[in-house]
Amino acid sequence: MKKVLIVLLALAIAGGLFADEVIVSGEVNTGIFFRAGDSYDDPTAELWNDDDAAYIAKIGVSYDADVWGAQIGIKAIDGEEDGVQYDNYFGFYDAHGWLKFMDGLIILRGGLIDPNVWNTGGWVDTGFANGGGVRVEVEPFDGLSLGAKFGFGTQFGPDTISDFFQETAFGFAFDGGIFGLSASGKVYSEVSDREETDFDFTAGFGFYGLDIVDIYLGFLAESLIAEGDSTIMVGLNVDIDLGALGAGIEVGLTMVDGLSEVWIDPFVSFSLSDRITVGGDVGFTFADNDGIGLSTIEPGVYLEYTLGGATLTPGLGLIITTDHVAESATDFYAKLLFGWVF
Repeated sequence: MKKVLIVLLALAIAGGLFADEVIVSGEVNTGIFFRAGDSYDDPTAELWNDDDAAYIAKIGVSYDADVWGAQIGIKAIDGEEDGVQYDNYFGFYDAHGWLKFMDGLIILRGGLIDPNVWNTGGWVDTGFANGGGVRVEVEPFDGLSLGAKFGFGTQFGPDTISDFFQETAFGFAFDGGIFGLSASGKVYSEVSDREETDFDFTAGFGFYGLDIVDIYLGFLAESLIAEGDSTIMVGLNVDIDLGALGAGIEVGLTMVDGLSEVWIDPFVSFSLSDRITVGGDVGFTFADNDGIGLSTIEPGVYLEYTLGGATLTPGLGLIITTDHVAESATDFYAKLLFGWVF
């Protein structure tokens, strides 16, 4: 990894020399959560970024010479990102190059590809067409992108067993100015003692023709062919922008083989200044696992301070859980989140 850091440092220095062609970017997301209440014997404190990971840190360098380019990136992560679980991982997340043909009408990428394409207009970020392999992107006219990605490689699992895998992803995204459409899918197979083929699919629609309201509707289905638990998700996001005042609601349904979960999360925010925003939300979750019900209510408030690309967000909240089999519980949390995008 020292060699990787040296390479990135050299590229960052090159970025200072060739600022028009080289871009250095990155992000850091982490935080501290303090929890106490009925679910804990003793108060606990842990790293958590209020999403699915204890921390995520990335840095990348890209070079664009108009008709060709390359980029490289490394990340450190403990937790989940884009549906993949990492355990204190440190390594590459991006190392690929590209060629442009016919004034950018066709883009050919090869290597470990990270930039996301053909997602669902703000609802879900799948990364179906990411990873090792070759990806073709075609932009026949402004607003439309479509293509496919072909990948293969080796995965290492428990007891250092390796499975050869191959995958084909495809998709499109269309931005019509006041609305957007997108869809992507992935067919993949793993070869160990036997070959198992599976299929994932996602689609979305976004409407942003009004100045004050954005609406996103999304659908995600995973593991539709292979034996095991298939996952179906449907979500609706409504964002309202009234200047200093913002509000909205997120509604969704998840179904996984006998388990169904509905979530409703209304939220509101108010900008006190260019740097300070206060807000709150009340999350409702209702789950049913083969007839066993579970519901939670999570009211919370926060204050966000922004300076440049950095944000500091302290917050407080409750988690009230009602279990139809076990005893109900009320827990308290306090958080201090830190984010930086550059």
